[in-house]
Amino acid sequence: MRVRVRLAGTSEFPPSFQGNKEAEVDFTGTSVKDLVHHLSSGASSALSEVFLDQNGDVSADLMIVVQGIAVTDSNRANLRLKEGDLVDLISSPG
Repeated sequence: MRVRVRLAGTSEFPPSFQGNKEAEVDFTGTSVKDLVHHLSSGASSALSEVFLDQNGDVSADLMIVVQGIAVTDSNRANLRLKEGDLVDLISSPG
């Protein structure tokens, strides 16, 4: 699946972003959780901590916006993405 991802609230970016805040991302799977795990693989431990909690779940401090709509329900990690979606991931340390 391919989606467009924009990152905010972090000064570090996954290697595939090549220093940019926005990138087209190809990943295996269809859920927000699949995307976040893909982005955290190969990232520094500090950046991985922005995306994932200690249990490997999507961090509660990570705000997720899909197609301009904030995803806030408790099942947000399982939200199914669609090809071409715009996903904003915003680090908001609590």
